[in-house]
Amino acid sequence: MPLVFKQPLILILLILIPAVILWSRKHAFPGLTSSRKIISITLRCIILALLVFSLAGLSIKKSVDEISTIFAIDLSDSITSRGKEQALNFVKDALASMGKKNTAGIVVFGADALVECYPSKNPELGYISSMPKTGLTNIAGALNLGSAMLPLDSRKHLVLLSDGNESLGDTNEAIKLLKLNNIRLSVVTLPSLNKNEVIMMSLKTPSVVRVGERFYATVKVESDVETEGNLQIFQDDEPVKSMMVRIEKGINEYSCELEAKSNGFRKLKAQVEPRIDYWAENNEAHSITLVEGPPKIMVVEGADGESVNLIRALKSSSLNTTLIKPEDVPSKAASLAEYQSVVLVNVSAEQLGEEKMKAIKSYVRDTGGGLIAIAGDQSFGIGGYIGTPLDDALPVKSEIESRRHLPSVAVVLVVDKSGSMGQCHCSGDNRDTARSFEGGVSKIELAKIAAVGASKVLGKKDYFGVIAVDDRASWVVPLKKYDNKNRIPDMVGSLTASGSQVLEAGVEEAARQLKKNEAQIKHVILLTDGWTGMQGLDPIVRDMKRSGITFSAVAAGGGSSEFLKELAGVGGGRHYPMTTDWDIPKFITKETALISRSYVNQRVFYPKLVNPTQILKSIGDSGIPALKGYIATTPKGRSEITFVSDEGDPILSTWRYGLGTSVAWLSDSKNRWSSNWLSWERFDEFWSSVVRSCMPQKRSDDLIASTRQVGKDAVVSVSFKSDSAKAKSGAAITGKVARPDNSTDSIRLEETSPGKFEGRFEAAQKGTYLVTVSIKNRDGTTSNYTLGHVVSYSSEYRFREPNKALLTRLVSATGGRFLKSPDEAFAEDLPPYYSLREISNYLLLVVFLLFFFDIALRRITISKEDIKAAQAYVSSRWKALVSLPKVATSKPEKEEVISRLEEAKKRASRRWGKPGS
Repeated sequence: MPLVFKQPLILILLILIPAVILWSRKHAFPGLTSSRKIISITLRCIILALLVFSLAGLSIKKSVDEISTIFAIDLSDSITSRGKEQALNFVKDALASMGKKNTAGIVVFGADALVECYPSKNPELGYISSMPKTGLTNIAGALNLGSAMLPLDSRKHLVLLSDGNESLGDTNEAIKLLKLNNIRLSVVTLPSLNKNEVIMMSLKTPSVVRVGERFYATVKVESDVETEGNLQIFQDDEPVKSMMVRIEKGINEYSCELEAKSNGFRKLKAQVEPRIDYWAENNEAHSITLVEGPPKIMVVEGADGESVNLIRALKSSSLNTTLIKPEDVPSKAASLAEYQSVVLVNVSAEQLGEEKMKAIKSYVRDTGGGLIAIAGDQSFGIGGYIGTPLDDALPVKSEIESRRHLPSVAVVLVVDKSGSMGQCHCSGDNRDTARSFEGGVSKIELAKIAAVGASKVLGKKDYFGVIAVDDRASWVVPLKKYDNKNRIPDMVGSLTASGSQVLEAGVEEAARQLKKNEAQIKHVILLTDGWTGMQGLDPIVRDMKRSGITFSAVAAGGGSSEFLKELAGVGGGRHYPMTTDWDIPKFITKETALISRSYVNQRVFYPKLVNPTQILKSIGDSGIPALKGYIATTPKGRSEITFVSDEGDPILSTWRYGLGTSVAWLSDSKNRWSSNWLSWERFDEFWSSVVRSCMPQKRSDDLIASTRQVGKDAVVSVSFKSDSAKAKSGAAITGKVARPDNSTDSIRLEETSPGKFEGRFEAAQKGTYLVTVSIKNRDGTTSNYTLGHVVSYSSEYRFREPNKALLTRLVSATGGRFLKSPDEAFAEDLPPYYSLREISNYLLLVVFLLFFFDIALRRITISKEDIKAAQAYVSSRWKALVSLPKVATSKPEKEEVISRLEEAKKRASRRWGKPGS
């Protein structure tokens, strides 16, 4: 039985034993005999040794015979139906031959890995019920999941049933994990060859052309069958060419001439429809070409007419503008990249939505695009920018961090949580005739979003609370200051719609607490759909007004709107009739901002020039007109502020964000706040300068960049056209990629030869990738070069043969093998596994007993007389026990007993008769 120490270095403490012996002989045990000294020293050495063994984790090593096998079955689209059936039969046969002492489990995988059957001694596989995503193959994910499922105390075996064509994940890292845990990986090769397959291999177009230039699109098609088909070319989803082609076995190439008609990134697609084919998924290919021409500006206006003056100014400066609504803003950075700048004119976060804001953020940071945000009563802090991707990209924070000069505010949001608030009927005079929006977001869920948004608008010295009302009033968010507003979403998260409605109790409770509050401004916002009578609110609101507490109402139902409008007038507040679901959080956030008086500043002031940036170089700084209002924000650390208000708040701010530039103009562009600017003779020139200041820098003409797909990765190649100083000395080149899902990654570009650089990134996801290469010049400036890379379809639909090279590497790295029969899945030649049973606790018990024995040995003295006395005592007690008298029965007594028994027998015979009579 071999012994193992988990912490063998601790055994070095055993060198203390000789020291203990020497010290004990000289300084310990006064008065003890030499024999008792030897015994005590020996006990102490044993105790010390056992303590050291316990600390070192002394364990008994025992070999384990049980075999645990996880079968990882590839269900991706590259596996033929015959291959999937083969895998299923292999696993069934292997489970049938499994020994009783073994366990087995099953994992199925494609793009993701799922558990089909957890490890057990009696696994069953009738049919596969788990459904992974089959458009990609993530072998590494399957191996990692299988490794995690294997029981610890067993000999571990993974069986991979796959064609080895990975299109996602990193098997190198998975191999390291297998080796670390002593797991053998064996392989069953599945077929991936499909007959009669036509594959669109690529569509090649130039990376850059100019408007009006003619260029060639080259299509490459691979086939293992002779057939014919219709080949079509599309530009931005519009068909531009169509032709019938003959498709031969092998590689086929076709070319057609196209014309670049409009500038920006143009998407091209080639599609073939063969008469004979297996997969339709691999019959199209995409490319992206940058068409250079006059810059294009996207102007997005939050409401009709917001951008009329701005567009007129830009067009007068020969800038090509396109006006679109927020709902039409592209949700991908690649689609935004055809514009040099995006201008948001009084647009709220709700109008854009999370995905579009992410796309704008990536467009600026990763592709070098320009962004200008123009304020108004639906933007920045009032418009819900706080904490959004849009707020990240701008040079100012929409949340105000310093409000020392402003009065403190207390806001209570009273939320109707009766049963009707769980629905979406939002218009009409009563419940029966209301127009229904069923299937949308319920009003109670929108109220939660509104509560969180309203809390973010308030400062750290302000008070905020939320009361929920059904048949009674209860504080969901107690009225107090909140330094950490991240807790509020959890506090309102439990709100559910149920019960009846007694709004008077909620408004009355809000008023009672606010009367005791020390804030200078006190306000109640009521959110209700008003499906029951609310006449009792009128006297409560009038009393609040007399106490300096104002009242506003958000009407979530048409039937309540008119009464709430009158009630808000009585309470000195505002009334917001909801027209769409998402108006609820927008109205409540806006109302909170207006009450706090921190965001909207309406007064006449002259902007003060603090930094004559590039924007003003062309127009000078004289004669700057007055403004009548602005939205307050907080400047970010690296931003450049050109104008500030009379209170020092930023009015015009700029900064570099990633590869791009963004600008914030905190007043508006219409006659509400900027009426004096509209008549300014340099209004057009000013806005032209602002927009041009954030356009991407000119592309480097000395650079050639391209991408190509290699397996699951895209390879970026960069080189210089001429033998320039950059190429000779080596340039500082970095890269970024914006993915189809708006996530981003950095690309490491390494110099492979003088003036030539190369890097790669994973490109398994279908869609358009924007790659931006940045070159840091000697003068400190940076040049950007953006190009597109398109993945037309998953590489699953390109594989024709099993990847034997990868499968062989997996097998050889872990000591596995290619399995030929199912019973080999539980072969006895797996690497040995030993379980360790730690005995430290038992050692400590022995130490405890020996410790007390040592104490007794040293403290208790037994003399010869004590021994003799003990012997005498034991002897005397034994003799007394032996000499005790025996209890005996005399002969007469025996005879008397027998006589009585015989007499009883005779009486019984006379009474019952003789036996048998």
